[in-house]
Amino acid sequence: MSVLGDRQVFSRSSETSRVTSASEAAELVRAGDHIVTSGCGAAPIEFLAALAARSDLERVYLSHATAWGPLAHLDGDRRPKHIRLEAYFLPPLARRLHQLGSVDYIPLTFSHMECMLRDGALKADIVAVTCSPPDAEGFCSLGPFVSYLPAAMQAARLVIAECSPNWPRTNGAARIHVSTIDKIIPVSRQPITSSSSEELAEAPKIAANVLTLVNDGATIQIGRGAIPNAVAAELTDRRDLGVHSEMLSDWIVDLAERGIVTGARKTNYPGRIVTSFMDGSERLYEFANASSALLLQPIYEVNDPRVISSEPNFVAINSAVEVDLTGQINAESIGGHLISGSGGLLDFAIGAALSRGGKFIITMPSTAKGGDLSRIVPRMASGAAVTVPRTLAHYVITEYGIADLRGCTLRERARRLIAIAHPKFREHLVDAAGLSSSEMV
Repeated sequence: MSVLGDRQVFSRSSETSRVTSASEAAELVRAGDHIVTSGCGAAPIEFLAALAARSDLERVYLSHATAWGPLAHLDGDRRPKHIRLEAYFLPPLARRLHQLGSVDYIPLTFSHMECMLRDGALKADIVAVTCSPPDAEGFCSLGPFVSYLPAAMQAARLVIAECSPNWPRTNGAARIHVSTIDKIIPVSRQPITSSSSEELAEAPKIAANVLTLVNDGATIQIGRGAIPNAVAAELTDRRDLGVHSEMLSDWIVDLAERGIVTGARKTNYPGRIVTSFMDGSERLYEFANASSALLLQPIYEVNDPRVISSEPNFVAINSAVEVDLTGQINAESIGGHLISGSGGLLDFAIGAALSRGGKFIITMPSTAKGGDLSRIVPRMASGAAVTVPRTLAHYVITEYGIADLRGCTLRERARRLIAIAHPKFREHLVDAAGLSSSEMV
């Protein structure tokens, strides 16, 4: 028998035969392999470190979304040259490397990932994850990160798992049978936490504006950061909210524990909190481990616009870098440089717009760089990403109000967006739009 950490014992001979070290697992990687790993706080840290140490290995390709922790392949000038990151979504550590040409980005929308992995457009020779040890029925749990992993694991020739007795156990597609794992690396860590303590002076006013669009019984999708936290704080007088969101952070804990989120009026998975990955504090992971209502599903199912649109009164609340006067939405680049990725924003724009009573909301402060730049701009700059086209723009919210762009002409869109821009930029925006002062009254 083989001991996992100090607490878990593998009792089946078929399991013990798969137990290995990180360095032995890394030896199974071949030159030219495409390796897919879990992300956020669930990256397989020890395997990645062993892979980075393979100085004999020729070029291999690594793919994941945002990931935290001591990631050797993103460690600045000390990163191993034989690993090339092809990111699904740029982690903060990778932004500078992308500008230097050392990291590649794959533009995609998350709802398409199953098809792309199945058809080979996205390659997955090896998948490396972090999970819990098997339970009495032989099921491990991927814990806080499911996302694209199920489809990648089906496509892979080899599945490697770092198994920790301290890993949270979650339900849904997070449960994988130990028989699907080829190599098991015993570890003892918990998910890496990330802070959600970001503050934004405009957040309370923006959240108050958002609140006017969220009714009792709505199903919501929101991300993480200052504005989502402020929105969640304002939802305490709502009843029977549902949650169907590609990701969850700490805001879900209070809303669930206070009975604000019940999912009682949901069409899909009534009574369940549906997500694909989680990113936050230790408190969030403790909640995930204890919650029978929480369901983690593949991101290409959670983000499927057909699923989203079948949920009445779906409210998708997201952020952006800038919006131009025609309604084009940029959520992934600044000054022509990528800072994130398209992720699932387009999925929720389409799904929420087709939901009966649905709303697709973009929230952002009116300015950036300490008030020196307007986030509402006359037009997108050269090289800027258009994450959501103007045809799908719905509501845009700043601390100055709400611009409902549905059914508006380009001229009317410009007028409504200027009305929620920072006052010191409005005159410039009026001139750029070719409007008269009388049209702004």
